[in-house]
Amino acid sequence: MNAVKRYGVDMGNSHMWRWAARKITTHISMKMRCMLVAWLTKTQLYFDVMIDESTDSDGSQNLIIYIRVEIDGDPVSFFWGLVKLRKTTSAADITDALLDDLIASNWLGLKRDHMVMKWVGFATGGASALTGPNRLAEQFPLIMSTHCVAHRLQLIVDDTVKKRAISIKFEDAVRDIYSYYSR
Repeated sequence: MNAVKRYGVDMGNSHMWRWAARKITTHISMKMRCMLVAWLTKTQLYFDVMIDESTDSDGSQNLIIYIRVEIDGDPVSFFWGLVKLRKTTSAADITDALLDDLIASNWLGLKRDHMVMKWVGFATGGASALTGPNRLAEQFPLIMSTHCVAHRLQLIVDDTVKKRAISIKFEDAVRDIYSYYSR
């Protein structure tokens, strides 16, 4: 903004407020999702859905969703959205939240028949609550469920660290240092 002001453009200050930034961000994200839906529908590309669960600083559970397609032989991921989980973090509730956000109830979602024909992959962090592949496979027969390689590698590292006493002491020391300085 300072660069724009240097050239004499009067930007005002109404966009500087938090509610204005939220409104602008929401508008841009809705337009981007609308463009992604139109593009996926037009190109008829097969797609994967990648999800993971996260927790906000206030303790609320969220589901992050990405759509992945292949373009000219390369995988390309598009951010779909961040969904606040209203109920529990069970497989059923996560699957319901995912499908509610993906499927068109308006122009911001995909049509169910398009998803049945083109949804071929589903990747998660591997937690049983996240996978819910059986519920999805019943509705979308082309889906192949996979475990995220990065999460699997993290599990391997965790198992290795737990087996070495020095690693446990090091992890405890780092955790203590973090706890001390984060107060």
